[in-house]
Amino acid sequence: MSIEVKNLTHIYGKNGPYEKVAVDNVSCTFEDGEFIGMIGHTGSGKSTLVQHLNGILKPTEGTVIYNGIDIFDKNTDLRKIRQEVGMVFQYPESQLFEETVYKDIAFGLNNYGIKGDEADIKIHNAAKMVDLDYDLLQKSPFELSGGQKRRVALAGVIAMEPKVLILDEPAAGLDPAGRISVLESIKNLHLTRGITVILVSHSMEDMAKYASKLVVMNKGKLELTGSPKEVFKNQKQLFEMGLDVPNMCKVLAKVRALGFDVPESVFDVEETAQVLCEILRREKC
Repeated sequence: MSIEVKNLTHIYGKNGPYEKVAVDNVSCTFEDGEFIGMIGHTGSGKSTLVQHLNGILKPTEGTVIYNGIDIFDKNTDLRKIRQEVGMVFQYPESQLFEETVYKDIAFGLNNYGIKGDEADIKIHNAAKMVDLDYDLLQKSPFELSGGQKRRVALAGVIAMEPKVLILDEPAAGLDPAGRISVLESIKNLHLTRGITVILVSHSMEDMAKYASKLVVMNKGKLELTGSPKEVFKNQKQLFEMGLDVPNMCKVLAKVRALGFDVPESVFDVEETAQVLCEILRREKC
């Protein structure tokens, strides 16, 4: 179930005094089963781009092909597309409104005519998938912590059993424990159900830990794409775009500046520890 973005451009306020090109002739492909991290500074176009992937926004030019279907064709059933390509917006707890957590998770299902025992099974399965305790289902969502609210919003999308899950800064504003909990739930969904995940985030540490492929946006254009190793070795280019790199990249850059031969593709803690241990071993010999 790949998603192919073809020459997509989106212009806000076209031909008006505040015209802004948010996405500029972007082409890329998101393959079935990938965990994609999308990064870029504020205003780079990443959030605008992902809102085209299930037809929330319509492009000024270009199109999006989902599983061979042009989602902007007049004959395409966008309801079906949005059932298969789910999206969780930034600060999704602002979208919670029902009396109970159970009813909030059921909302999307009910809109698609899924009710009764079938809905009940999907609701409980979704709650389990995001580690949401069953005893919370009859509570008001407004009694929950920030991390719990995020999991409720995520469960509402998961209950629809999407094949693709798009998340725009799902851990923004959470404390460290809540952040880890939400991101680990997403990782678990990806691994156990094979859901394609497209994660928008400013956190390079999260990208290094979870993503298998990165897409880097800058000023509306697609600047870099590839594995985290391939992308993070372009430190100078990322810095010029106003982006950071994982902390281990910075540590090894300083080691490299001291004259040691360190691969530029290393960025995680385990690999960094191995490299430093090898340097220490050589120095002692």
